[in-house]
Amino acid sequence: MLQTPAPTSRGCTPHSAAPAVTGNFCGSGEKGRRPGNGRLVLTKFNGRAAGAGCAWDVVKTINIPSQAYFEDYSDLAFSGSQVAITSQASSSLWLGTFDFDALAFAPALGRVLDFPRTSNCNIKYCNVEGIAFLGAGRFLVVSDKASKSKQPGRCQKHDQRISTFKLP
Repeated sequence: MLQTPAPTSRGCTPHSAAPAVTGNFCGSGEKGRRPGNGRLVLTKFNGRAAGAGCAWDVVKTINIPSQAYFEDYSDLAFSGSQVAITSQASSSLWLGTFDFDALAFAPALGRVLDFPRTSNCNIKYCNVEGIAFLGAGRFLVVSDKASKSKQPGRCQKHDQRISTFKLP
């Protein structure tokens, strides 16, 4: 069973079993927000019970393709060899291919799509947190709660919601 625990600022060593990808260079702060340097940490459960030490062993650390030039990485989903990676800060989606035999992203394949913008090209899906494939170029996307004190009002119109999108 492979999981993708959250990369941490202590390098690329996972500290929990929470499936997530976060900052660039497996970091946080200013360095973690430098776009285009994401990492995916693949781990395997080693059978240790909770509280009995580290229960996850790192199998491989994989560079997310630089095409996914995102400030952060909020979720990833697989459908066969297709992979989708979302960014909350960039309000974008990267679609590509993953080779499970090599445990690597297919080189030079993939494309970036922005989630819908306002008429002034501002981000309106400000809190994209999760994605799932629905089939035939359709996706289910979930949004987190917008911060009224830190985000513009346009972000609140699309927060805490489940949306579906279809590729053009």
